[in-house]
Amino acid sequence: MAIAAERGYVVETMDVVTEFLQSNVEEEVYVRQAKGYEITDEVTGLPLVMKLKKSLYGLKQSPRNFGNAFAKGNKEIGFTALLSDPCVYVYGAGPTYAILCVYVDNCTLAGRTPSVVQDWKKQLSDKFNMTDGGPAELLLGMEIYQRDGDITVSQHKYVTNILNKYQMVDCKPAATPGSGPEIEQEPENAIYLSDEDKKPYQGIVGSLLFLTHTTRWEIGYAVMVLCRGMNKPTDQHMVGAKRVLRYLRGCPDMPLKFRRMGPEVLL
Repeated sequence: MAIAAERGYVVETMDVVTEFLQSNVEEEVYVRQAKGYEITDEVTGLPLVMKLKKSLYGLKQSPRNFGNAFAKGNKEIGFTALLSDPCVYVYGAGPTYAILCVYVDNCTLAGRTPSVVQDWKKQLSDKFNMTDGGPAELLLGMEIYQRDGDITVSQHKYVTNILNKYQMVDCKPAATPGSGPEIEQEPENAIYLSDEDKKPYQGIVGSLLFLTHTTRWEIGYAVMVLCRGMNKPTDQHMVGAKRVLRYLRGCPDMPLKFRRMGPEVLL
């Protein structure tokens, strides 16, 4: 998003439809027939097994097979994967330069003009069964706003969903994310959470961890401390996790805004 904003690019999205089924199985894999669709051998009368031609959901190698097929298709239309990140592709230079980011079946395309982006969308749709998501507005829990060359990324809805899920939407807001020494140094008389209470704690921390990696970097230290207790959390860990939620209750929307920079001026 930062690169797209700095260059004034248009950002749009696409989704791959049933992505695993669009790649072939490289090995010989046989499966039992689905109930209600059994076919028996005409000679022996025994049920037959089916040889997979396409990658099936639940097959261990399906993600790899689709990744290889998608990379091959992108290469054929001119995209090159970055060595630093094989899920990011770039094309050419100049007016037709484009950036393609892939996360599972979510694709984000950035190009200089809407016509450039639409051209690449058509070429991708010719290779794979895809749906057009239009201008990027919601991507992986992030709300995206494009206006006057600026790109703003927010997770207000994601934060609200977390607060609702863990019944903290009406809690008293906190001024800071917290994480004091009572969590960093486990006391001798620590009270460990039961298996029933451990799962909500792990769910809270997992949700916060994703938030940390996207737009809310300021809670990073607190979440890092909470991650240490994922296996054997104490009651103080839960207090710390709820403290972060209370902080988010007070400031649920702190978006990142990427602006297009003007030409450099040497003084």
